[in-house]
Amino acid sequence: MPSKPKPKTTKQKANAKLATRLSKVGPLKVSRALVGQRIATARARLDISQVVLADRAGLSHSYVCLVEHGKRGLSMAAVLALSTALGVKSSLLITDDQMATYKTTMNAVYGKAAP
Repeated sequence: MPSKPKPKTTKQKANAKLATRLSKVGPLKVSRALVGQRIATARARLDISQVVLADRAGLSHSYVCLVEHGKRGLSMAAVLALSTALGVKSSLLITDDQMATYKTTMNAVYGKAAP
């Protein structure tokens, strides 16, 4: 006689529920062109080249060039590295639309308002 499956623990149930919610949330929509434009503007205000910015941020010059032209996306680590190198808050590089999308995503995932 087959044994009955063990009932799920509260933590297992919560993890399964979160996984279900995450599967329903699509990818965040990122405006690469606008973020790249903001990076280029901040760099121009400092009167530094892409090479200097890349060196300060620990990134390659070609990557910074592609980001500024909206051809490549950014990881959170790259956003932090670039914002630190530019001396600006990372939130200044992220568009309002992205923050709204982030909050909507967090609401969908966690069922409450995002911070």
